[in-house]
Amino acid sequence: MTRILPAALIAAAALTTAAQAQGPVQRAGQAIDNAGKNIRRGVENAVARGQITVLERDLLGRVSQRLTFDKQMVGSTLQLTVRPDGAVVLQGSVADEAAKRRAVDLAQSTLGVTAVVDDLVVVKDVKVIQTVPAQVIIVPPVETRVVVPPIETRVVVPPPRVVVPPGTEVVVPPGTKVIEKR
Repeated sequence: MTRILPAALIAAAALTTAAQAQGPVQRAGQAIDNAGKNIRRGVENAVARGQITVLERDLLGRVSQRLTFDKQMVGSTLQLTVRPDGAVVLQGSVADEAAKRRAVDLAQSTLGVTAVVDDLVVVKDVKVIQTVPAQVIIVPPVETRVVVPPIETRVVVPPPRVVVPPGTEVVVPPGTKVIEKR
């Protein structure tokens, strides 16, 4: 029995060591699992945001096309905004009340629109008033004279020094200073 006890202790120590070795491996595996889940969640959210944007853009195109090709909208200046919940905001100006009602009706009856916010304004008749251009006054040029005194610049150039080896015949122009060194 005394021999079984040390063997049991060695086996228990080996199992404990194996369990402790699995601890860091399990923690690393759990960390990788969590990172994968976070990446998946981020991708799913980005895809969902992209789908919402595509749906908004699609809805904006449908409403815009219906308003553009309607004859009652001629002369209207419209700005459309689509909210994420499918609501369309109409802003701008229309020629009369009938055009305003038609714009709201076209937007409401477009497939996918959940609500319409009417911020349209009916514009009164606009009169163009011709203006008279202001008189042009021509000012004769004023003669301006600037007298700049001449600037005197003196440059002193030292005479070149020529060293002639002894025994060489040299012709010196008159007025040249010759220094003999012996």
